Amino acid sequence: MTYASIVHACLKTTVAGGVTLVCLAATLAPLASAGKPSLAEACFNAIDRQQRRHPRELKTAPPAALTSILGVLRRPATPADRIPATALRATNPSDYRAIWPRATRLLGVGPHRTHYYLVVGDLSPQALPIPCFKLQPHHSGRPPKPSVPFGDVATVVQYSSTPTGEDTGDFPYASSWISAGRATLFEPAEPETALVPYFALVPDGVASVAVTVGSNPTTRIPVTENFALAQIPNPREGDTIVQQWYGADGTLIKTVTEKLGVIISTG
Repeated sequence: MTYASIVHACLKTTVAGGVTLVCLAATLAPLASAGKPSLAEACFNAIDRQQRRHPRELKTAPPAALTSILGVLRRPATPADRIPATALRATNPSDYRAIWPRATRLLGVGPHRTHYYLVVGDLSPQALPIPCFKLQPHHSGRPPKPSVPFGDVATVVQYSSTPTGEDTGDFPYASSWISAGRATLFEPAEPETALVPYFALVPDGVASVAVTVGSNPTTRIPVTENFALAQIPNPREGDTIVQQWYGADGTLIKTVTEKLGVIISTG
C-alpha cells in the first residue's frame, strides 16, 4: 500500500474533519516507515492534539437559539436526566469546544431499553492541516465539506446497555436543522426486518408526527419533550418517506419529503 493510499484510507474514516485514534494506531507505523516521517508526524500530532482536547463544561444558560425552540431545555432537570458517562463519551467530546452538562435531558426510552438523551454543546472539530488532505488522490486542496453542523447543537445520544456490551450513537443538530425538519433518523435494515427505529427532534408547537414510508400505512407518533420516537416500516430502495408535523389542534405545520436521507421538498 502506498503512502498516499494509507492516508486516503485513514481520512475516509473522518467525520467533520476528525480522525479516530483507531485510524491513528493502524497507520502511524506504516507512515513512519514510508519515507516521509516529518509529514506523518505533523498530521498525526494534529490528530493526537484533537483527541486530547477536553470541552469546557459551562454552567451558564444554554444557547438561546436552542432553548427558544425546545421546551424540554426550559424545564428543570431531574435525576432521570443524568446521562451515563459511557453514553456521554459517545458524543466524541474532543469535537466540542464546550458542553452544557446541566442542559442534558432524557428524551425517551425505546425498545431494548435504548435511552435517548439530549446533550447541548458547541461543536467545533479541529480540522487536519491542509497538507494532510493534499495526500489524498484527486484532492481539492481543501478539507472535505462537513457532514454535520458546527457551532451550538442539540445532540441526540442513543445509548443501550446489553449483556454483550454497550451500543451508542450521537447525532448533532443545529437549531436551523431542527426547525427545517432535518433532525430525524431512520436507518434501513436487512430486507427481512419489518420495522426499524425512528426518531425526530422537533420544535415547540409540534404535537404529533405522521410518517409514511412508501405505500405502507401511516405511522402516527405523539410528541413528548420535543421528541417523537417509534418503530416504522423498514424503508426499501426507492421508497419516499413523508413526515408531517401537526399542532395540538390538528393543524398541519410542515411536510418533509425525502428518499433515504435526501430531502426532496419541505412545506
